[in-house]
Formats: sequence, structure tokens, C-alpha cells
Amino acid sequence: MECPFPVLPGSDAERRLLSMLLTELDYHDLMYVLQPVHVVVPEYEVASVVEGSNEVEAGPLPPSPFYEGRTSNYVVADMPRDPLELKGTYRSAVEAGAELLVLRGPGFGFIPQGPGLSLQSNDYPPIPAVVVDGEVKAGSPIEVHLRGRVREGLAYNLVVDRQGDSDETVVFLTHVDSWPRTADACPAVNVMTRLVRFVASRNPRKSFRFVFATARHFGDPALPGMHWGVGHRHYFSRFDDAVLAIDFEAATTLSMVASEEAHGLLGIGPGFSPFAASVHPDMMGIPTIHLEGGLDMMGALESIVESVDSMDRVADRLAERYAAAISPSLSRFGAGNLINKIDGSNLASVRRLMTRYLVVNERKIVRPLSILDFLSTARGAEVIEVGSGFRLMGRQSPGSLGRALINDLTQELRYILMRGE
Repeated sequence: MECPFPVLPGSDAERRLLSMLLTELDYHDLMYVLQPVHVVVPEYEVASVVEGSNEVEAGPLPPSPFYEGRTSNYVVADMPRDPLELKGTYRSAVEAGAELLVLRGPGFGFIPQGPGLSLQSNDYPPIPAVVVDGEVKAGSPIEVHLRGRVREGLAYNLVVDRQGDSDETVVFLTHVDSWPRTADACPAVNVMTRLVRFVASRNPRKSFRFVFATARHFGDPALPGMHWGVGHRHYFSRFDDAVLAIDFEAATTLSMVASEEAHGLLGIGPGFSPFAASVHPDMMGIPTIHLEGGLDMMGALESIVESVDSMDRVADRLAERYAAAISPSLSRFGAGNLINKIDGSNLASVRRLMTRYLVVNERKIVRPLSILDFLSTARGAEVIEVGSGFRLMGRQSPGSLGRALINDLTQELRYILMRGE
């Protein structure tokens, strides 16, 4: 299925995609809703930085506010290799009283339009930011031209409902917009389309709701000082009847198409991952599975459909607390480096993430817990620290040491979810 590129909230490309989806998914027993989401889109006309007589090539960091003038009150920093660190860089500049942040080094893709921003709870970054491909010395007076305009418009969440005989509704969600210059949404949209067809052909007992959501990237963890997309949060406020939500996306960008790394890196864990926090059904007491991968997600999603449809009462099976683990692609925002094992090159990232990102949901209360703490307290495993890494003592044979691989953890959590143990 062709996916227009780039897909931005409220753009003509998004409307073409939605029209294509409605044509592709024309089944008599499906109901369709287009939910409008008001968005604003900054459109940049020019971005330049002039130091003395030297003009440095520059680009805006969407959705940076516009800026025109001369200043010495700015902070210069290297573009973080991990965009997740960008928030801290931005915050430091604001706390230093700077009126501009200048980032050195290649950015992670510039587009002529910034991501769609929700008009509700709109919180632009307090100071503008530009990325320069060259040297700018801190303290030297610079002239900055960052001009553009803000266009208002409508984006849409496409909701496809398949009503079953059961009063339980299971929700599948993915996003249709794409930023910056990655086609991460396109494979996921393709998978969702195939999944709708799969469900429509099975005549399942459960009710299934499929959400193609827009305006996702307002508040991407790579961007500073913004809230999450209200389009998602507002829409999920209508899902009080949902007993389970499956939020999935493709961790495969255009640069990885047909690459070996694009396959076999499927990660599944109940709850939202640290990279998918633009959707908060968890916060509303809705048990959530986050899934990411490439086109290989289809098998896992079909398995989830069959599993939940075979349960008499999904809500009863998920009544006990459940856990969410990070997926195998721990650092997919960092130069496309997908992790499916722990080694010397990614040990520091794994160590940090394993001790920070696990969510335990006790139906209404969501609290953070480290993966290692969970394995230690809830699963009876003995976790010991060895040098700069962790080792896991097996429950069955305490004398055997095994490296705590991410895939092992997700398999453990998959077992917990599907069997309610």
C-alpha cells in the first residue's frame, strides 16, 4: 500500500491517505468515524545565522518559535546523539536565561513544515532553537533570521469499529503522521489495514476498534517543553468501555527497508513504552500492550486477536497487576541503533533503561518500577550487579548465571499477560 510522504497532520497527504484507507477498508459490517483534531502547523520560510560576515547554514528545530534579530544572549551546544537528551539541553538553555538555543551538527531531518500541534493545551517552546551546520562561537553577536507563518487546519483520527456479540471492546491504535523525515508510520498503517481485514474475515465475538490517530508528535520525547497530543488523549477519554488497548508502531525507517536489522526485532510488553507516551490509555485504567517492530508485527497482532477473542472475559484475566517492559529496540531514536542483545556497545543505555522504565499497573494506579526490581520481587529472581552490568540468577537453578537479555524479559512478560500469572 502506497503511503504519501511526508504525512503531516492536516496536510493534503494525510487527507489522501485517509481517503485511501476508507477505500481499502470498505466492509459492510464496519462502522467509520472521522474525528476532527484542530492543529496548527508552523511553516518556515527562511532560517539563517550570520556571525560577523559569515553566514552559517541553519535549519529550524520544529516547532521553534519565529525569531528575527541580533543577540549575544544564546547558548551553543552540540546536537545530542540521542534525541531523548535534547529536552535536558533545551531546559539548561532556558534556565541559563538564554533567548536562543544554537545546536551544532547535523540534525535528524528538517522538513519545511513542523509537526502538527494541538490547539488545546498549546505550549510552544519558550525560546527558539536552530541547528547549524558549522561553527558558532558562544558569546559572539549573531544575527538570526527564523521567519515563517502558522497555519491552522484540521487533522483527523480515523476510527473503524467492528461490533461483536460481546460487550467487551478491544482497541488497536497506531498513528498516521510521520516526523521528521522518517516513514515510521507507513509500515504500521499497512499492518493496521491488514489487521482490519483479518478481523473482518473472522467474524469474532469481541468488539474491535481500530484507531488511525493523528497529531501524535506534539510532545515527542525528542522535543522540549511540550504536552502530548491532545488528539490521542481526548479520543481515549471516550474509551471507558475498552478492556484492552494495543498501541503499536513501526520502528523501521526508510533507511532500514530491506535491511536484516528490520526483521526479528519484535518487542512486546504490557503497558506503554518510554518511547510511546503520546498515548495514555494506561493512565485511564485501560490495560495496554505496546508493540513495535516492522511488518513482522502482523503475526503477533493476529495472535493477540485470537487470544483475546477466545477468552470469556478479558477483563477478568487482566484484573491482577501487570507489567510493561521496554521493547528490544531500546534506542531506536539513536541513529537507528536497534538493540536485541546486550553487549559492550550498548551496555550503558541498557543499564539506564533497565533500571528506569517498567510500569506496573494495578488497574487504576500506575507507578514506575524498574525491570530488575520487578524480576526480583514479583518473579522471585535474584538480580546481582556485576561490574558495569547486571546478571540474573535463575529461579530454577540458583547456581547458574544468565545474562538478562531483553528478549528473555519480554517473553516472561508476554507469559504473564496471556496467562494472567
